[in-house]
Amino acid sequence: SKKEALNYIKERILGKVQGWKQKHLSQAGKETLIKAVLFAIPSYPMSCFKLPITLCREIDSLIANF
Repeated sequence: SKKEALNYIKERILGKVQGWKQKHLSQAGKETLIKAVLFAIPSYPMSCFKLPITLCREIDSLIANF
């Protein structure tokens, strides 16, 4: 399915967030990483495909919990 095919986006974001959680970052540092790295990961697939809303919500949840 489309969600399974695009699930790698969520996995990449999860991997980055898990690595960053081990570091003690300030709120500003977290915000910078989110804007510079995490928002860039899904940008190309989003320009080609309409992402399922459930995947978008899962990504938003991962970012919010970081």
